[in-house]
Amino acid sequence: MKINRPYNFRRPVDAAPRTWFKMTNLAAGSVEMAIYDEIGTWGVTASDFVAEISGVSAKEITLRINSPGGDVFDGLAILNSLRSNKAQVHVIVDGLAASAASFIAMAGDTIEMSPGSMMMIHEAHGLAMGNAADMRDLADLLDKTSANIANIYADRSGRPAAEHRSAMKAETWYLDQEAVDAGLADSVIGAAKATNLSAVKLDAPATLTWDDVFKDIDLTTIADALKGVSE
Repeated sequence: MKINRPYNFRRPVDAAPRTWFKMTNLAAGSVEMAIYDEIGTWGVTASDFVAEISGVSAKEITLRINSPGGDVFDGLAILNSLRSNKAQVHVIVDGLAASAASFIAMAGDTIEMSPGSMMMIHEAHGLAMGNAADMRDLADLLDKTSANIANIYADRSGRPAAEHRSAMKAETWYLDQEAVDAGLADSVIGAAKATNLSAVKLDAPATLTWDDVFKDIDLTTIADALKGVSE
């Protein structure tokens, strides 16, 4: 017997299953969904999430995330169910979007980091039982899975997949603005937007001379005033 399913998070096998998402109707045409627990195998599988979202006809979905991640393939199913939905998806990372939860966040048409929130990306993990060939097979599968996840980040950020793969190998934890800088989020909620100084146009002449400085100053009047003071 062998077990070679890749995961992005490990949890004790005796942990009790829990419902890890909820859906709330915000207003006409708007729905809020929250993923606030582990994803998949040790909780409720992606089939529950997909069953819920398949009934959503709203024009906008706000997805709030605070999750350490979970099963890769459940995460991929959730990602693609969000991508295939006709609604505009707005992702807000409330606390943590780690591991599988981080690439689920990439489904967002917009991705916002709450102040102080974090995002973590790393290589896929897995377990195997069997002979040496089984172990090599798992290693190949994990490499292929990690490359696949790096491509998801690259599709969203517009940066090379190799850049994200290097960060995954280092198990990178991003602070709110660092996630934005890495191209994995669009903004930090409430953060002031920096001014692009290169786009600012000044009306000052290219070369400033003393004539430019004194052209609007009546030097005669100043001289007369000073003469009066000295007398």
